[in-house]
Amino acid sequence: MIRAASGFADPYEIAYLRGGPAEVIRLAVFALNERGALEITERRELLSKVRRLRQTRQVPMGLAPVESAVHRHAAQPRRAVDMLGRERLAEVEQICAPYRLALLERGYLRSAWQHRQLMLTLLLLGIAAGLLVLPIAGIWPAVLVMAVGAIVCRWWAPVLRISGRGRRALRQAETGIDEGPNMTAVALWGLNILETTDYDALPLMFSASARRSNDGGTEEYEGHAHGR
Repeated sequence: MIRAASGFADPYEIAYLRGGPAEVIRLAVFALNERGALEITERRELLSKVRRLRQTRQVPMGLAPVESAVHRHAAQPRRAVDMLGRERLAEVEQICAPYRLALLERGYLRSAWQHRQLMLTLLLLGIAAGLLVLPIAGIWPAVLVMAVGAIVCRWWAPVLRISGRGRRALRQAETGIDEGPNMTAVALWGLNILETTDYDALPLMFSASARRSNDGGTEEYEGHAHGR
């Protein structure tokens, strides 16, 4: 049985609140790797070491729906970045529909309409700031201010999907949770908490530096890939 922090159905609900389907996939990869159903393989190609995820012969009973989807996708060796492709995200988004509805009902997530209204407000504030700069500094500084506002608005878009109530629920859920390698901790804080554990290859694989390395860069890391 998957244990969750107080106030949440299970760790996948926490992960969905924190980061949507991408965070749910990362948590499922950890869960499958921890249970021996997913392993990390390594192959040296020229000057780089390529890591991929693949199924093992061990298939645990009672997989959660998202775990079954991730496990099925790893029938062939996959790079971590491939696990977060558009088709995978869309599939997991559908699987997580019950989580999304429950989080909306509790007011932890902003509705699509609320999110759009908030983003529009921020965008208009950026435009207003640019218009204020225009008579003082000229057109190019004004354009720069508007561009920076648009970039900040886009960067904050995923963060602002979580309501204030949702953030308080996450902070409360963190109380008393062991930061060791367990599902609830990974759901709350992400894969980075695994960096000093036996699962430290996972955060590397899902990082931007790992994607560059797997695309042909020089390997800079010798981690302990669980299940190697």
